[in-house]
Amino acid sequence: MADPAGPWAGADLPQRLAALTDFLRAHRPLWEPRPFTYTGPPPWAADHPRLAAWVTALPDDAVEALETSAAPPDDAPAALRAWAAEAARLTDVPVAAAAPSATGAAALHRHLARFVPGRKWAQIQAFAATALPAPPSPAGRWVDWCAGKGHLGRTLGAASGHPVTLLELQPAYAAEAEALAARAEVALRYVPTDVRAPDAAAPLNPEATAVALHACGALTDTLLTQAVSRDLGALVVAPCCHERHRPGPCYEPLSRAGRAADLPLTLDHLRLATAETTCAPARERRARRHERAYRLAFDRLVRQASGRDAYTPLGPLPRAELALPFAAFCERVAARLALPLPARFDPDRALAHGDAAQRTARAYGVVRAVFRRPLEAWTVAERACFLYEAARRTRVLVFCDRSVTPRNLALASTAA
Repeated sequence: MADPAGPWAGADLPQRLAALTDFLRAHRPLWEPRPFTYTGPPPWAADHPRLAAWVTALPDDAVEALETSAAPPDDAPAALRAWAAEAARLTDVPVAAAAPSATGAAALHRHLARFVPGRKWAQIQAFAATALPAPPSPAGRWVDWCAGKGHLGRTLGAASGHPVTLLELQPAYAAEAEALAARAEVALRYVPTDVRAPDAAAPLNPEATAVALHACGALTDTLLTQAVSRDLGALVVAPCCHERHRPGPCYEPLSRAGRAADLPLTLDHLRLATAETTCAPARERRARRHERAYRLAFDRLVRQASGRDAYTPLGPLPRAELALPFAAFCERVAARLALPLPARFDPDRALAHGDAAQRTARAYGVVRAVFRRPLEAWTVAERACFLYEAARRTRVLVFCDRSVTPRNLALASTAA
């Protein structure tokens, strides 16, 4: 069978990667600096003073709107609108056609959606519709990679009649996954395993179709490399959290085209690619702003006490610490991380500064947000090139609307 033709498929994939590389390289000074780590404007502001003035004058609701949509309004500076238009053009990925059998999957088995949150169920239905056109061979099975409780695998098994193998790190999920599958009359085998273990890929064979809905970072990469080495029949994956489970501080391209692009990406750059909050509830966004204010207020105090004018990363912060009054938070974190604080400081004044600083950093981040989707598309195109270079029929598709999940890019690939 010939390679799929059209945009974001087959021989078009290296060209897409090259165009994204050129765009990201040309505008690196705009997306690489983290406004959060600067006490003043990021470096690009000196070259674009009108743009810097425009973003910092935006009201909070406008900043929040631009955080969830990188399409600037008509009154935005021309440069920002031009960059956003080019980013949209470069990331215009075709939408997957829904498989007819997927639309009736829920009706076939009323237990399929049981215990699945509404938005997650919408993701599963859309992803299943994209995966069903690539079913296992008559003697094969679905392999749900990083399966959790097996909601995706169970849906695919019910809609297709094929058996399912779930690969999942948490053995505690097994009983519930098996009970839900029994209610839906799906033949299911649960394998508690770390998918990075050498023997975890045993179910991947030319008769099988593997699926992975938001397997984080390098867990997706492991599936792709195993798919190539084991001549897997088909796979459909939606990558997520590109920075996670990486053995080093940078993204390591899988493909020859990705390595030749020479576009170094740190874990922070990869976090930017998936920093979109389209689906985050209001309480999550409030919690994120609260955390940023605490971090920036604390950072200013550390700078004052140490005389070192550089941002101090704190790493993950426990929720219990973030729930403390700011003065207690400072004492706890400073003691835990052995960081200096001024002998005396006004916690209310410091926190007010931190809140103002996070608002300004968010405003400057409006420019950086334009490049989120191109960065995400670059990592997906790079992985697609890896599969294409292995002589697999490969395409990239949008499997659902961004309101369902911003991580809506899927890689679909079948053996030659």
